[in-house]
Amino acid sequence: MQGPPYATDCGQVAHCFLHQLMYFTQPIGIGKLAAQHFSVGSRPDFEEVEGRWNAGEENMARRIEVEFEGGMKVNARVGEHLIRTDQPVHGGGEGSAPAPMDYFLASLATCSALYALEFCRTRGIPTGALKVVMEIEKDRQRKIYSPIRIRLTLPPGFPEKYREAIIRAVNLCAVKRHMDTKPDFEVILEESGGQ
Repeated sequence: MQGPPYATDCGQVAHCFLHQLMYFTQPIGIGKLAAQHFSVGSRPDFEEVEGRWNAGEENMARRIEVEFEGGMKVNARVGEHLIRTDQPVHGGGEGSAPAPMDYFLASLATCSALYALEFCRTRGIPTGALKVVMEIEKDRQRKIYSPIRIRLTLPPGFPEKYREAIIRAVNLCAVKRHMDTKPDFEVILEESGGQ
């Protein structure tokens, strides 16, 4: 049976799933803090941003339980939330829920949008016409999605002096930063207690 594109083994799927879950467990306040640190010609204060990240650790999920629902359905419990996944029909699933890679890509898009939203809100800039679209291409040689483009449509009257700053804010997205810094990842084998 042929698997879904760009998810050729369990390790790759797990790695993708780790990235997508990073977004769901991040403290929302970091986006607001990051936005506040981008003024005209400024650079992000990474130490203070990291301080907010560390201070919010008590709100982060430290353990994610994965459940096998049947077929290709693999779900994850993150705090009080249940994230359902499935594979598309051509990948052996039923297409009843997004695949792990879909969540990963969506987390990157929504995280980027969140940082843009908070950037505008902290400056009193109307966000009714703010729009974010992520465009994805496939690099068939490397078997990954690349390039990934974030298209940000600014509201009418958006101040010219903030154009470069909002780009820097979006690039501080926590999901993107986890891709850039590549967190340590390991698989630990444990014996089942059952017979």
